[in-house]
Amino acid sequence: MFKNTSRWMHLIAGVIILFFSGIIIYAWSIWKTPLLLEFQWTNAELGINYTIMMGCFCLGGIISGNIMKKLFPKTVIYIGACLILFGFISASLLAGQIIMLYIAYGMCCGFGIGMIYNAVISTVTSWFPDKRATASGAMMMGFGASSLVLGALVNNVIDTQGWRFCFRMFGIIIFVMLFLATQFIRHNPDSLKVTHSQIDATLNLDSKQMLGHRSFWLFYIFSALISSIGSYVISSAKDIAISVGMMEWLAVMSVGILSLFNGLARIIFGLLYDAIGSKKSILITNSLAIIGVCLLITAEFTSSIPIGLISFAAIGLSYGALPTLSSGYVSSTYGPLHFAMNFSIASTFLFPSSLSASIGSALQSSTGNYTSVFVMLVCFSVLAFILGILMIRTPNNYRKLEAET
Repeated sequence: MFKNTSRWMHLIAGVIILFFSGIIIYAWSIWKTPLLLEFQWTNAELGINYTIMMGCFCLGGIISGNIMKKLFPKTVIYIGACLILFGFISASLLAGQIIMLYIAYGMCCGFGIGMIYNAVISTVTSWFPDKRATASGAMMMGFGASSLVLGALVNNVIDTQGWRFCFRMFGIIIFVMLFLATQFIRHNPDSLKVTHSQIDATLNLDSKQMLGHRSFWLFYIFSALISSIGSYVISSAKDIAISVGMMEWLAVMSVGILSLFNGLARIIFGLLYDAIGSKKSILITNSLAIIGVCLLITAEFTSSIPIGLISFAAIGLSYGALPTLSSGYVSSTYGPLHFAMNFSIASTFLFPSSLSASIGSALQSSTGNYTSVFVMLVCFSVLAFILGILMIRTPNNYRKLEAET
């Protein structure tokens, strides 16, 4: 009973930690608005900050996977929380030099979130060897859905108290909530014992072995393409919503809708993955991305607000599915022994995909419309479909992979 209760407390703590961390990434289109107005920076320049943040997020995850072998999970999370606090306080002091935004918000906050994300996912899922995808999906739901609950609050505080106060306030709130929730986080002491004594060692690939398999690269590129669609829409959600014809309040709400379905996808696909496996889950994810892009184009050219909201929901679902699929796929295909490091490497698909925010913003700024951006998103969805078909024909069980080589 104690173990069962303990693991659910770990899961709740993990959800809380990622919930308050997720607002930094998923409400970026709200955070950037006052900076755009005050400093007259372009969307392309602010898109670079998003790319830097996601690059540092990936790097932070890899470093977290390495130092988790030597440090307690709590220590890693504390370091990440301090970086986030420093990043927010520093960002609140901006005086017009965008490089300082890149360092404070992009690098410090991105690096901090990456360390926390990997530490929390790998630690909490060690308590759920029987439901790893479902557990990671529940935590990632909190990570993705944060802007639905907190996004409107961020927007309101910015309007009433100013963005500098908002940055400082949320920096402190996030730090305090992370510190409190981390008190319930510790690694499962039985996980290493189980890994070494009850799991056949041949079921576990280290990172070098994983990188040598075709299955990994198909999944990695597929994830990067689907994520590129979601990354661009997340970084520009409010602007796209306004271009469709939404009022300011509804545009802010649409960011929350995107976040809601992004979050729901993580638990839904966690349950789906555990029930139907990776290949069917991948096909569903790809289908949602294609549908979402087609509806987004339709909404833009018909100025249909309902279709625009539905497109955000579909894109949110497809984007939100990826982290959960990645967690389940890496664990089931390459084994749990090296999960923390392998998962952090697999999650780096978020960096190349974040480039779509910078590229898309540059295209939109240069042309004055979203046509060329939508062409780019269509190409991503078609290429992902081709890779999805190839993945269906590729074994994703380690013993089959070994038989091939």
